[in-house]
Amino acid sequence: MESGVGISRALKGRRSGTCGPRNDTDDREVLMTRLDEIRQLYAYDRWASARILAAAETLSDEAFQKDLGSSFPSVRDTLVHILSANWVWLSRWQGTSPRSMPEAWTTSTMPEVRMRWREIEAQQQAYLARLLEPELDRVVRYTNLAGTPYAEPLWQLLRHVVNHATYHRGQLTTMLRQLGAAPPATDLIEYFRAEGRPWYRERRSVEPIRGESAGTRRVRR
Repeated sequence: MESGVGISRALKGRRSGTCGPRNDTDDREVLMTRLDEIRQLYAYDRWASARILAAAETLSDEAFQKDLGSSFPSVRDTLVHILSANWVWLSRWQGTSPRSMPEAWTTSTMPEVRMRWREIEAQQQAYLARLLEPELDRVVRYTNLAGTPYAEPLWQLLRHVVNHATYHRGQLTTMLRQLGAAPPATDLIEYFRAEGRPWYRERRSVEPIRGESAGTRRVRR
């Protein structure tokens, strides 16, 4: 297995042209900006959410709302918590600090949750599409639902929302199993594999780097 050192050297060699000839069909390594990475994380989040929502749609209404003793008792409650958090954080990024959920929201059934999910995801995507790299360092000042004030850089809050959803998707995986449903794989690496564009890809043979242990290798091009 390649070490991190071997991979980083191989990538460095590829960018500097020291790994030998390459042809026009080779992948080019392109350095991602912070904004690129964040947009990719949200693409992953949408992919993982779609898989969990599809699994939840296989449940009966009774199973969807069954109290399973989790931090948010049912599958319905856990999905609504993720959805509500996404809406609250999106509002904070745009300068408002909600103190409660919108009164107009109805999220008792799976179709209703699905409808609200599409709305918030579309708004989230639009926000990220117009976001500029320098804005990531902007300090967002807001108050939480209890009225406690906070001030944190936008880049931290953006990453937090994806991490928050990932945590609760883990809970949903357990809940779906308890209900006899098949939970989907939502690991980040599964998303990268599904996309078919890994950051680092072996193309040719692999050889040891002179003077290094056999466990550290590079790609020979």
